[in-house]
Amino acid sequence: MVLNIIFLILGILGALGFLIYLIRELFAPRLFCRVAGEQSGEPIPLVSGEGRISIAIGTTTKRNAQLLLISVSAQDGVGISGKDGAPILTTDPAFPYALEFHDTRGVTRNHLQGISVNYKTKTSAFELKIKTLAALREEEQGFLLDMFAPRKITSERIVGFRVDPNENLAPQQSGLMIRPGEALQVQGRQAQEAFWAAADKEGSKLLIRELLDDQESGTSQR
Repeated sequence: MVLNIIFLILGILGALGFLIYLIRELFAPRLFCRVAGEQSGEPIPLVSGEGRISIAIGTTTKRNAQLLLISVSAQDGVGISGKDGAPILTTDPAFPYALEFHDTRGVTRNHLQGISVNYKTKTSAFELKIKTLAALREEEQGFLLDMFAPRKITSERIVGFRVDPNENLAPQQSGLMIRPGEALQVQGRQAQEAFWAAADKEGSKLLIRELLDDQESGTSQR
């Protein structure tokens, strides 16, 4: 009788643990990475061996998620830099150099976060590895999950590029694609630089809003 009760309790605990696992999987944020120019095919064409690549990170979940880290790694022979990005050496022999962006950034469905990376290469083709780390905000976890720390989700994408000075690319082909209903936010010192975006359909318009830090009158917008 006692053994039956013990087995019953263990069975209930096992079922509860499996249920929590399924809920964590169901509510875990799904991340995606979008790169400027990918609408022209991959390897993504570049017209110069030196320039800037725009990247956007988004999620398919309606719940508010936090991007905890964005990392862009490069191969040997490719120099990368970027405002707000910390250069590091990695343990990946294929991509030994990286820029890490540690500022916490909020994302939700149709609200993307953008960064830019400067590149310099003498090669005609190269790859970048883009990794992200994110988690749901604690208040977004829902029933049962609020008893645990938010589960961290990682996403990784390797993107190929080719350099062709003879390539003639219109902004529609080389900008970061923005689809109807989407918003893209660029933060920090990177917001002081140009960020190339393009609507997904020719003739569409993009609405641009800026928040300016005016030290005399406070934050303003336009």
